[in-house]
Amino acid sequence: MASALFNLLADLSEDSNKRQALVSNPESVLNEYDLTNQQKELIQQGGEENFTRLLVEERAKQFGDGTDVFCF
Repeated sequence: MASALFNLLADLSEDSNKRQALVSNPESVLNEYDLTNQQKELIQQGGEENFTRLLVEERAKQFGDGTDVFCF
């Protein structure tokens, strides 16, 4: 299952025009992706804490919260 957030991050890392568009017109760029309103707000607010929160929450959605670790 593809992640809209991870797709956005991948596109931003590969495309300098998209990075510039995010700065000049963030709403337009963010609307290209199926992001939640919360994700859009955190991205627009910026900051390391918000970025970390986005990644942690997305990882939990994709891979679980870590409580299902197997022990041998």
